[in-house]
Amino acid sequence: EALAGGDAAGAIKLYTEAILLAPHPKMYAGRGQCFLKLQKPLAAIRDADKALEMNPDYSKGFKIRGQAHAMLGRWTQAIKDLGTGQNIDFDEETETFKKSIKAKADRVLKKEARKRALKEAEEREKREAELKRRREEQVRRRQKEVEEENAREQEEMRNAAGG
Repeated sequence: EALAGGDAAGAIKLYTEAILLAPHPKMYAGRGQCFLKLQKPLAAIRDADKALEMNPDYSKGFKIRGQAHAMLGRWTQAIKDLGTGQNIDFDEETETFKKSIKAKADRVLKKEARKRALKEAEEREKREAELKRRREEQVRRRQKEVEEENAREQEEMRNAAGG
């Protein structure tokens, strides 16, 4: 009744009392929903996690956590959780919300892919530079060995001719 009347804070107190008496995923999800209404996404995530810990297939837990991640701008995690929740129990309202944030998640994924590609390119360049450095070092060592061998042979020839 408190939540229906718009009193999310009062509903949180009631859910908390119920959780203390008999913890249940629905109670955690309900309280998480109240936290969302109060713009407290971290608390909502905490309760959604607890609900999912108790029931890993609880769609509402995923949906609440997805909405909370969206509030925090964690678009890719939001899409993932909302999608999981939808796969378990589809509803139009969640699907509409999911579609509304998909473009943001796609931008984040593209940005992460670009960063990953740049990092891989830098690492590849470093590996190639290291290989080149090692090859050049190997060539220098071999040249030095050849020069030393030639110098020994010349010294031996001088000693043989002079001796």
